[in-house]
Amino acid sequence: MGRTPTPPNSPSDTSISPLLSGSTLQSGNDVTFDSNPLSCTSTAGTSAAGREHPTWRNDGLLAVSASELADMVEKRDGEKFVRLGGLVGIAGLLKTDLDKGLTLEEPYTDEAPSRPLIPALLDIEAADSRALQANREQRFGTNTLPAPKIRSFFSLSLDALGDYLIILLLFCAALTFFKEFSVPGSASRFGDAILILGIVAVVVLLAAAIEWCMSKEFSALSKESDDRTVQAIRSGKLRDIELDRVLVGDVLHLEAGNVAPADGILISKKGCEPIKCDESSFTGESDLATKCTGEEDYRDRLAPIENDEKQSDPFIFSGSQVMEGSGTYLVTGVGVNSCYGKIRMRAQQPREKTPLTTSMDRLAEMIGKVALLLAILLFILGVVQPRGDESWVERLTSALSMSVTLGVVAIPEGLPLAVTLSLACAMRRLSKTHRLLVKDLRACEAMSNATILCTDKTGTLTTNKMEVSAGFIGLGTKIISLKPEHPQFASSISPRMKDLLVDSITLNCTAEKQERDGKVTLRGCQTESALLQFAAGLDPDLLKQVDKERMVRRFHFNSRNKYMASIVTLPNDCFRLYVKGAPEKVLVNCEWIVDDSTMAQPLTRGQRVKVDGMVEKLSSTPLRTLAVAYRDLPRWPDQDLLQGVETCDEQLRKLSRDLTLIGVCGIHDPLRPSVQDTISIIKNAGIAVTMVTGDSVKTAKEIARNCGIVNCGIVTDDNNLKDVIMEAQEFDELDESEKNRVLPRLRVLARSTPEHKEKLVRRYKASGETVAVTGDGTNDGPALKAADVGFSMGSGTDVAKEASSIVLLDDDFGSIVFVVLYARACYDSIKKFIRFQLSTTLTAIVLTVLSKFLDKTLPGIRIGVGQWLWVNIIMDPLGALANAMDEPDRRVMERQPQRRKTLLSSLLREEAPMIIGQAVLQVAVVLGLGRYGEQIVQYTRPTWISVERHGVGAIKTLVFNSLVWAVFFNLINNRCLDDSLNPFKGLHRSQYFLSVLAIIAVVGAALVQLGMGKMQPLNATGWAISIALGFLSIPTGLLIRLITRTTPSPAAKFIDLHLPGRIVTPAANRRQNGDTVPVVRQSAMWDHESTPWLRAWPAEGYRYAG
Repeated sequence: MGRTPTPPNSPSDTSISPLLSGSTLQSGNDVTFDSNPLSCTSTAGTSAAGREHPTWRNDGLLAVSASELADMVEKRDGEKFVRLGGLVGIAGLLKTDLDKGLTLEEPYTDEAPSRPLIPALLDIEAADSRALQANREQRFGTNTLPAPKIRSFFSLSLDALGDYLIILLLFCAALTFFKEFSVPGSASRFGDAILILGIVAVVVLLAAAIEWCMSKEFSALSKESDDRTVQAIRSGKLRDIELDRVLVGDVLHLEAGNVAPADGILISKKGCEPIKCDESSFTGESDLATKCTGEEDYRDRLAPIENDEKQSDPFIFSGSQVMEGSGTYLVTGVGVNSCYGKIRMRAQQPREKTPLTTSMDRLAEMIGKVALLLAILLFILGVVQPRGDESWVERLTSALSMSVTLGVVAIPEGLPLAVTLSLACAMRRLSKTHRLLVKDLRACEAMSNATILCTDKTGTLTTNKMEVSAGFIGLGTKIISLKPEHPQFASSISPRMKDLLVDSITLNCTAEKQERDGKVTLRGCQTESALLQFAAGLDPDLLKQVDKERMVRRFHFNSRNKYMASIVTLPNDCFRLYVKGAPEKVLVNCEWIVDDSTMAQPLTRGQRVKVDGMVEKLSSTPLRTLAVAYRDLPRWPDQDLLQGVETCDEQLRKLSRDLTLIGVCGIHDPLRPSVQDTISIIKNAGIAVTMVTGDSVKTAKEIARNCGIVNCGIVTDDNNLKDVIMEAQEFDELDESEKNRVLPRLRVLARSTPEHKEKLVRRYKASGETVAVTGDGTNDGPALKAADVGFSMGSGTDVAKEASSIVLLDDDFGSIVFVVLYARACYDSIKKFIRFQLSTTLTAIVLTVLSKFLDKTLPGIRIGVGQWLWVNIIMDPLGALANAMDEPDRRVMERQPQRRKTLLSSLLREEAPMIIGQAVLQVAVVLGLGRYGEQIVQYTRPTWISVERHGVGAIKTLVFNSLVWAVFFNLINNRCLDDSLNPFKGLHRSQYFLSVLAIIAVVGAALVQLGMGKMQPLNATGWAISIALGFLSIPTGLLIRLITRTTPSPAAKFIDLHLPGRIVTPAANRRQNGDTVPVVRQSAMWDHESTPWLRAWPAEGYRYAG
C-alpha cells in the first residue's frame, strides 16, 4: 500500500485523505475544489512559514518548467525544493506515480495510484496519454545532446579563406588579373595572378587538411557509447529502456557502478545502506557525496533536526557515478536541461581568436592600409603626370599597372603559409615525441605567450587516487610512514598486529574488488579503496581471498555518527565489532589501546594526551584522518545490551562504547610525480599559476604550498598584496576595483563552481592576459573552452577532452613544459619570419615607389611582379619552414611572455632596427647597381651571350640576383633573435635549414642561367659580385645588434609612442605598483637524474633553482 506523505505546504505531519469533489481541506492553508474533481487551485498562496507554493494545474499540461527544476538541482536549492512541495509535490507537478512510474503507450487500469498525494493527483490513472508524453517532451526535452559537429573539409577550407591576409591576397589576384587583361600580348599573361591564387590554394588546403585530420583523430578517441540502456519503472514494472528514451517524470533504478543518466531526486534506498555518488567531475572534490531521500530531506527542512551541518542532499547529478548503495530516483532534468548537458553545451561554444592571430590580423591590416594609400597616391601621380606622347588611356593603364604592382609586392603573400607551416611542424613534433593530441593548431601559437595557467586540483595536480601516507599504530608515539612499499614499516610490526590491522580494514570496508582482463581493481569510496589497498600491501594475497562470510551486521556511515561499524564472527564463536571513522568521534569512546603484541592496555590520561596530540598534528595537514578501533562481544544479538534501543543509530551508539584503539591513519590524494618540477619551470618562464578548485580553502592552500603555487600564504594589506587564497563566493562579493587589485596575485580560488572558473578565465583575458587552463572533469569544460589554450587529461571526461585544444594522453602534467617549449620555439620561428618578411616587403615598397620616379634615369631598378612573387611566395615560406624545423632553444623557457594587448607593439619594437636596417641595405644595393650597372655588366657577360643581347636586361638580372642573395643571407642572419653575434652558430647541425638554403640557391641559379623571366645568364664574375653584395646582410646584422644592445632605436621610441598598449610585465612577475620582480636565472642544467620525466630533454639546457 502506498504511503500518504505530508502535503507540500503543510507545516505539520498531518496526513491527507483522498478528497471528493466539492470538499474543502483546512491544513494551514485553504485548498478549494470545484465541481470538477480534476481541478484544484490554492487560495492561500503561502504556507505558514511564509513560503509561496505553486498553483496546481490540471488542464492536461505539466505545472512546472524545466528551468525551475534544473536550477533547483544544480544549486541544490533546498528552499525551492520545499516551495515546490518536496518530492511528492514535484511528483504531482510532473504527474508521476512514485511507485509505478510513468505509464506511457499503455492503457491505464482503473486501479488507483499507490501514493495518493493530493486531489490533483487523482488523475494520474488517466493523464499519461500520448498527448501528455508529447507535452512532456516538448516542455522538458529529450535525453539527447546535439552531437559535436565534425566539420567537413569544405567548411574548414571556408574558415581558412576568411583569414584577413588570404582576403588581401585574393583582392591582389583580382587586381592582377585586371591589369594583365588590360595589357594585350603580355608575355606573362595571367601568370602572376595564377601564382597568387596557387599559393592561396596551398595555404587553405594545408590548414584545412591539418584541422580535419586532427578532428577525425579526436573523434575516434572520444567516441561515446550512448547505446546503453537503463532500468526504469514503467507501469509498475522494472524495464530496460534506451538512454535517449528517458523522460522527465521517469522513475529510474540505480545501483553501485551505474552512471546517472539524468538529473533527479532520490526516492528510496535499499535498507539502511546509504547511497554515495562520485561527483568529483562536477565539484572537484574527491569525497563521495552521501544522498538522502527526498522525503527525508523535506522532513528535515520543515522540522530541522539538531545537526551541526547538513552533509547530504537528495539531488542526483547526471553524469555522476553511484559508488555505494542502490535505490530509485525521480528524473527532473534530461538532455540539455541536465547539469551534464548544460556544462557540455557551454563547452561546445566556438573558441575566440588567439592573441597571435589577432596580432597578425592587425599587422596585415596595417600593411594593407599603407599599401592602399601608396597605391592610390601612385595612381593619382601616374594619371596627372604627363609622360611624353602617352595618351590619357596609356597613362591610366600605366598608373593602374604600377598601383597593382605596389599592392602585390606590399602584401606579405608568404606569411599565411609560413605561419601554417610553423604551427604544423610544432604540432607534428609534439605529437610524435610526446603523447599529446593537438586538436587545434592555434593552441601552439597561443601557448607561446601564455601568462596565466589556471589549473584544477583533483585529477590534474593530484592523481585522484587516495592513499594512506601517515599515521600511528597502538602505543607508538612517533608518526610513521604507512606506505606499504616501505619495507621498514612491514618489519616494524608483529604478525599478530598485522593480522589485526588487516582484519580491521578488510572486514569493515565497503570497497569491493573487481576483476577485468585478469587485473584486480577496487570499486567504491576512494577512502575505503585507499585503506583496502594499504591492507593489500601488507598481505599481497588479500584481494583474492577477502572473507565476507564472517560479517553478520553492518552499520553504515552517516553524517550524524561520522563513523561506520561491522560485527564479524571470531574463531572462538564470539563476535567482534570493528569501528572506523572520524577520530573525534571514535577516540571519546576508546578506553583501551593495543600494544605491540595486540594486547589491550588501559588508555591512561597521559596516553590519551599523547594520542590527541598526534591526531591534532595529522589533522593540521590536508590529510583525511580515520581512527580504527574494535570491541569484543560475547554474543550477538545481545538482547541485554540493546534493550530499549530501536533505531540503527541508537544501536550503533550503544555498541560503540568501551572500544580498543588500534590506530589512526592519514589519507591523502597524492600529487602527480611531475607537478612540482613543472610548476617551478613554468613560473620561471613567467607564467603565473592559479589553482581553481571546488575543495575547501584549507585543503587547497596546503596543496598549493606543496606544489609551489604559493610561497607565503594569504597576506593582504593596503601596501603589500601577496599571494591571495580565497573562496570564489568571497571573490564575487568584491567590488570591481578590489577584484582588479586582487586578480594579479590570486593564486588559489577555492569552492569554485564551473561558472566561477569560466568567469575567472574571461576576467583574466579581459585584463590582457593570455590564459591556459588544465582540467579533467566535466566541471572544467566551460573554462577549458573559454581559455586561449585548454589542456585536458587523457583519463578525463569526454566533456573536458572535447572542450580542450590539447589532450595529454599520458596524463603527465609535465608535458605542459614541452608544449610551452615548442610553442615558444614556434613563435620564435614566426617572429623570425615576420622580421625577414617585413624587411623584404619594406624593400619592395620603397623600390616600387622609387622606380616610378627614377624609371628614366635608373631603368634597371624596376623589378617585375613575378620576380617579387618568387621572393615572397617561394623563398619566404621555405625560410619559415627552415626556421620551424630548427631544434628548440631551451633558453626560451627563461624568457618572459608578452601580454595580449602588447604583443604586436613589442614584436615590432624589438624587430624594427633589424627590419629597417636590412631594408636600407637592400635598397642601397639595388640603387647602387642601377647607378653603376652599365659599367659592371661589362664584366658579367658570359662568352656565349652577344653584346647586343646583353643590355638593360643584364642590369635587371644583376639587380635581381643581388637582391635574392641579400635575402638569402638575411635568412641566415635572422636565425638569431637575441644578441648573439654569430648567426652561423649551430648551422651545421640543422639539416633542414641547410637543405632549404641549398634549394633556394640551386633554383635561383637555374632561373638566372636558363634566362627565365627575361633574365640574362651571368658569368663567374657576375655571380661573385651578386653573392658578395648579398653577403653584406651578415655584417649589417652584426652592426645593428651591437648598436641596439645599449641604445634604443628611434623606431622603437616611435612605436612606443604611437602603437596602443604599453609594454607591461606579465602577471607572474608584476607587483601592484607596477614595479617588476626580477626573475632568478641560473645557467645550470636541469637535473635529469632527480627528475625522470625531464629525461626527454637534451643534455644541454637550463635549470630553475627553485
